[in-house]
Amino acid sequence: MLLAELPGGRHLVGLPGNPLAAVAGMVTLALPLLRALAGRSAGEPSPAVAVDPLPGHPVDTRLLPVRRTARGVLPLPYDGPAMLRGLARADALAVVPPGGAAAGDEIELLEAP
Repeated sequence: MLLAELPGGRHLVGLPGNPLAAVAGMVTLALPLLRALAGRSAGEPSPAVAVDPLPGHPVDTRLLPVRRTARGVLPLPYDGPAMLRGLARADALAVVPPGGAAAGDEIELLEAP
C-alpha cells in the first residue's frame, strides 16, 4: 500500500492487488484521506462483541470481514485475501489483535464500504 503527497499538493494512493487488502487499504488510507481533504471528521471505529472466536495473525493486527447480529459480530466464511464472497457479505471489518479474539471479547469495527 502507498500513501504519498506529491508536489503541488496532489495525493497518491496505491492499493494492493488482492481484494481484501485493497478494501483494507481503502478503509484505512484512502477514505480517511478523502474525509480530511473534504474537512470532514474521520469515521471512528465502533465497539462490538465477538460471538465466536475471530482468527488472527500470530504477530500482526488483522482486518477480518464480519457480519453484525443481535448478539454481536460473526466471522464470515471465505475470508481469504483473494476471496470476494465473504467480503461481499460483510457489514464491517473487525480489527483483530495479534493472536485473535476469543468469543465474548470486545473488538473494534471499521465500516465496510
